[in-house]
Amino acid sequence: LTTLDLSRNDIGAEGMKELCAASSHFSSLTNLYLSGNGIGDEGMKELCAASSHLSSLTTLNLQNNKLGDDSVESLVLIIKQCPLENLDLSNGDGTMENEFSYDSAQLLMQRANSIRPGMELIMDGTATTTVIPPISSRSITTVNPPTSTTTVNPPRSTTTVNP
Repeated sequence: LTTLDLSRNDIGAEGMKELCAASSHFSSLTNLYLSGNGIGDEGMKELCAASSHLSSLTTLNLQNNKLGDDSVESLVLIIKQCPLENLDLSNGDGTMENEFSYDSAQLLMQRANSIRPGMELIMDGTATTTVIPPISSRSITTVNPPTSTTTVNPPRSTTTVNP
């Protein structure tokens, strides 16, 4: 199993607990779509506890799940545990919205960028949508050291003595 889409099933925190109980069978899972399930902060704690079994997970969609500031630490631990390339925390249809404070959103973005630079992180609910673009789309500047060196001699000092 590489893709599991349980979107819009309203599983809540209890359903998340049941799903995570089976997570040891998901080591090859690369895409997990859980949008519109209202898992909340408690469901995020369950997913965080199971994240060590999700060693191949590259895409995690958590749109519209009633996530808030109390989910930030769980999300950071999931980012550490899983090789995520895409994490979607946006609000698509206006129901069961994720609501992060500005400070929590900033903290999550900073931690995500330091743990997994190049991961795409999509958030809104803080009045803006923030995307940390994948590394392949970033502009990379390489500075090459000079291949030869030139030595410049300082001018000699001269002293003029007036007779």
